[in-house]
Amino acid sequence: MTLQQALNIVKRFSHKGNISETGDEDTLIMLDAINLARRDILLELPKNYMRSTATISVVQGTATYALDSTVQKALLFRYTVDSAEYFLKKVETETEFYQKIYSASSSQQKPQWYFEAGLDGSGNQQIILFPTPDASYTVNYSFYRNWATDVLAVSNLGSAIPQVPAHLHNQICIGGIFYTLTAFDDPKSEIWEGRFERAKLKVNSYEEDDQDSLLSLRLSPQQINRGY
Repeated sequence: MTLQQALNIVKRFSHKGNISETGDEDTLIMLDAINLARRDILLELPKNYMRSTATISVVQGTATYALDSTVQKALLFRYTVDSAEYFLKKVETETEFYQKIYSASSSQQKPQWYFEAGLDGSGNQQIILFPTPDASYTVNYSFYRNWATDVLAVSNLGSAIPQVPAHLHNQICIGGIFYTLTAFDDPKSEIWEGRFERAKLKVNSYEEDDQDSLLSLRLSPQQINRGY
């Protein structure tokens, strides 16, 4: 679904605005409403939709590294040396890192630990490795990313709604209608608020329902024959 199609649905169901107009005040209000609904759905999305990967080029003698600018939450760091796989273990708190892990007198070695050390000057998340690397390594990591487009505008009308799977576009339209009616102080907004809340509940239910695995595949033949 394109943003224009979603906008037209919101206009028709809310009985506000004209679908032939795109630069008027009503349209701008409805785009704000669709943006609010889209953010609500993005926050409800299962994290696998926002998963991505990147690498860090670790160099000898340097312990602090900035992560990709789209990182919301880093998941797993690993690197390979002579066909052996090494995984960095996360230290949860700064106190634990400096009191139990870090040692200023430690020699450079293969990194074993990392600590999330806040943001750098550019606003990117960064990590500190320990021990300080003794050589150059390519560290692969996976992460949950931030959504790339935060605000959709008139210039996006011809494009598909980004980063929300197509099967959840209905939820955005329903939320757009609710927020539009709220902006116009329309009493029907209470009805659409309930519809939107129910629509948001479906976001995770689509992922949690196991629709493609037969019971016979989840149970062994012995269990089935014995009536377990």
